[in-house]
Amino acid sequence: MIVSFDFRLPLMQIVVLTQKQTNKMKKVFTLLFIAGAMSIVACGPSAEEKAKQEAEAKAKMDSLFNAASVGTNAAKDSMATTTPDSTNTAAEEKK
Repeated sequence: MIVSFDFRLPLMQIVVLTQKQTNKMKKVFTLLFIAGAMSIVACGPSAEEKAKQEAEAKAKMDSLFNAASVGTNAAKDSMATTTPDSTNTAAEEKK
């Protein structure tokens, strides 16, 4: 009596079991990914903190702009009150 054994049946069972485990793992990883993404989003600043940061940044830019405009005006005033260059006056006197 010859008994034949079909190897395809156990292989098919292994493939089916592996697919079931893979599907479970995909679901687990998907849930972990969603939970991680939600926790990262929840760690951001609140609307009040964002408004406070924007107000501080605007005040800082305004103060820098005012300082730059004062410096520019001071430079213009000093240019207007300076004496002419001595080499230019010496050249003009020789003519």
